[in-house]
Amino acid sequence: MQSLLKQTQAYALLQNEIKNGRYGHAYLLKYDDARNLRAALKLFAKLFFQKSTPAAEKRVFDLIDAESFSDCLLYPEPNKKISVEDAEKIREECTLNPVESEKKL
Repeated sequence: MQSLLKQTQAYALLQNEIKNGRYGHAYLLKYDDARNLRAALKLFAKLFFQKSTPAAEKRVFDLIDAESFSDCLLYPEPNKKISVEDAEKIREECTLNPVESEKKL
């Protein structure tokens, strides 16, 4: 699954922007495979939050996998569709500064 996602145009685009230090202010990932959506979101989050040291990267990646990294929120909840309440939470969260990183996702 991950190897297929890493071959997508979206992954290559984000990887190139990170490499060149040109993050966009927002990204929208449209993914039609609901069964694998969370795995896709986590893979892109890991790319977004790559760290310079392996120890720091492992810690962040483990937190992303556990869905407990404070600067990365995944929506919608498992087996649900995004709701108005989710959109409100996202909007509110966007006004807050990152806690553990220099950016939020």
